[in-house]
Amino acid sequence: MVATIMKFSGTQKGPLGDFEPSGIFVSAPYIAVYRINGDRIAESWAEWDNLSTLKSLGHMK
Repeated sequence: MVATIMKFSGTQKGPLGDFEPSGIFVSAPYIAVYRINGDRIAESWAEWDNLSTLKSLGHMK
């Protein structure tokens, strides 16, 4: 198992579920855990603060 703290970033140019594109750039950290089997990733899990990301994109108050 390997745990990482990473960051994603980008501009919302397409729909995000029910939310229309905002055109807003967002950057946020996330944690990922990987199960390694041999020299390959066999499973992965990721978690991030969805509410803060939606607020940053202007979809939530």
